[in-house]
Amino acid sequence: MGQIMEGEKKKRGRKKKGDKAKFELNMEQEKFYVDLSKSRKMLEKVQKILVEANDKEFGEEVTFRELAIAGIKKLTDKDIEKIRDNSISFKEKLEIEFNKYKESNEEDIDFWEFLNRYHKQK
Repeated sequence: MGQIMEGEKKKRGRKKKGDKAKFELNMEQEKFYVDLSKSRKMLEKVQKILVEANDKEFGEEVTFRELAIAGIKKLTDKDIEKIRDNSISFKEKLEIEFNKYKESNEEDIDFWEFLNRYHKQK
C-alpha cells in the first residue's frame, strides 16, 4: 500500500502538527492481507459464512477470496462514503466542524471558544 517509491528518502524526526502522509496506492500490488485477529466477531462471522458456503455436495471449495469479491461487487457509493466517514477520528470531525463554522460565520475565533459554543448548542 502506501510505500516509499525509489529515489525518495524517508524523512526522519518528528512529524509537523497537521502534517499527514498522503495515501498513495501501489497499482502493482496484487495481494492484500486481512488480519481479523483483533476483531473476534468479524472472524467468527467470516468462518460461519465459509462453513455455510461450503456445506454442499458438489463444486469447488468457496474461499475467503470469493467472499471478498462478492462483497466488493455489492459496495455502493453510499457504503464507500460511510467507510470514509468511519475513518475520521472524533478530533478530526471537530476540526472539520470548526473550519466550517469559521468559513460560514466569517468570525475569527479560536478553537476553544468554538468548542464552548458547540458544546452549548448540543
